[in-house]
Amino acid sequence: MNPTVSVIIPTFNRAGLVIQAINSVLDQTVTPCEIIVVDDGSTDETRETISALGERIQYLYRPNGGPAAARNAGIRASTGELIAFLDDDDLWAPEALEWRIAKFLEPHAPPPDIVLGLMQRVDLANSQAVYGPWAAQAFSTALVRRTAFDRVGLLDETLAYAEDMDWFLRVREQNLPIVFVTRVLAYYRIHAKSLMADTRKAKLYALQALKKSLARRTNPETGSVQPLAEFPDLDELLKFVGGPAA
Repeated sequence: MNPTVSVIIPTFNRAGLVIQAINSVLDQTVTPCEIIVVDDGSTDETRETISALGERIQYLYRPNGGPAAARNAGIRASTGELIAFLDDDDLWAPEALEWRIAKFLEPHAPPPDIVLGLMQRVDLANSQAVYGPWAAQAFSTALVRRTAFDRVGLLDETLAYAEDMDWFLRVREQNLPIVFVTRVLAYYRIHAKSLMADTRKAKLYALQALKKSLARRTNPETGSVQPLAEFPDLDELLKFVGGPAA
């Protein structure tokens, strides 16, 4: 029997895009136990758009607090054994859940806490692929065992950007077992209003996340830095980057 899966979609003022993200979840070959849309204080027609979908979608409104706070609210409200995330401007491949769940059901030693895969950049204006797929340490490709959050903690709500980088750095510090799917799971849609369009701010927060990781891993007595754990199967996955996914 498949484990239960909760899907969390944080959104802010993207009613037109979030409905497409939701539909890509509804079109999955495996049905999640719940889809939770966390509205992070939208002032557009997001509430009405989600309400029109009926009881299939659990709508959770909260005052604006940023992507990390929205994802954390979704985690707290979720009930699934596994938790998946999708950004409101991204899309999943139809088999994205099926492929990742299958990895949890395979015999692994130790069993994975997280399954990741490939992400493909797509120009929102024309739906054309931009460059090749890459091995994404990103929430839109992540399927996470609920208990992983007990070890790693929730997302750092002080980070307006790079909260995913910070969380995956903590995963590597804790050496949680990760398995990769060598297929494109998610489509990262490039557009002018993307959070990552502000590259200067994104880089500043990425440096802050790296600084936090360095501080956690530095021995104050010796000054030595504990190295980060390597992701298993990464070498196998990287050969697919820049070319067609298998």
